Amino acid sequence: MGTYGKDCVNHCSSHCRNMTCNPITGPCLESCTPGYLGSFCNNQSPIVSNDEYSTADAYIAALSISLVINLSLVVVIVILLRQLYNRKQEKGSSDYVTSAEISPPSQVSNNDLHQYQELNMPNDNSYQNLSLRDRS
Repeated sequence: MGTYGKDCVNHCSSHCRNMTCNPITGPCLESCTPGYLGSFCNNQSPIVSNDEYSTADAYIAALSISLVINLSLVVVIVILLRQLYNRKQEKGSSDYVTSAEISPPSQVSNNDLHQYQELNMPNDNSYQNLSLRDRS
């Protein structure tokens, strides 16, 4: 075990799993230790990163997607704020129109009852003389 060839003078590769190789020709019988390839496990395997998202292309793609999402959110917020502003403007103008329709100045005549007359109060053109009562 661990040797091969005529009179077992050759040693199996130190990268053969469990140091087992074909006793005649020498290729590893089991797989290679991690990091080595080939039938004799004498080729070092290239280092492969499992992190697929570490490349510059992945970062650019993520940044682009983030920008698109953020711009979309800004556009939606601006549209909603503009609609809210327009509704407030329309409501304000409709309140003005409603109040104008209720009692426009051109429709008020002198023959209409005066507010004081509706309350059965005398109509003085001056302020009433209010005196403070003695608080003692």
